[in-house]
Amino acid sequence: MVKLSVALNKSKKKRSSDSSISVVREDKTYKRSKKRLEIIMQDIDIKALINEIYSLHVTRGVTALSGRKIVQDSMRILINSSVEEIAARSRCTSIKLSVLQALIDIEELHSHLSKYILSKYAGQMRQDGHTTITSQKAQVDVYLRQFIEIKRNLENIMKMADLVLTDVDAAGWSLKRIQEALDSSKKDR
Repeated sequence: MVKLSVALNKSKKKRSSDSSISVVREDKTYKRSKKRLEIIMQDIDIKALINEIYSLHVTRGVTALSGRKIVQDSMRILINSSVEEIAARSRCTSIKLSVLQALIDIEELHSHLSKYILSKYAGQMRQDGHTTITSQKAQVDVYLRQFIEIKRNLENIMKMADLVLTDVDAAGWSLKRIQEALDSSKKDR
């Protein structure tokens, strides 16, 4: 009998929570924020950016350099590799700038909407069993799941771009050391 009443209470809370989500998602402020999120994201295709960053990394000529090739045609190879590295670095920086701007806008939107929901629907959340502020904040995260997922995806793009930029910088220093070694060997002759 006790298990049945516990199960019924959980079922009531679940239905109540589901109806709360519907109420919040029908709120005018929520709808405006959702529309703003769509506007922010209209120029950012997450999958395309991930593919582009990956392609930038794997198609760089530096990854295919060999000692024999460098010795045979060093100047042309070093110049071409340096130009490719500059282009890859520049594109990664452009991607990071656009993603960072979107992240800033989404973070601001998420912060305002989160505070709004916490203040407007605190009573409703208490009725649903979310009596502590921690529990209420967790519930707000449920309401704003899409905002959080988009932010997480954009943060992952930033991390990927940072990895490529770090590799480009390391390759640039390596190219510089190769050039110095080649110059030194020419002087020794």
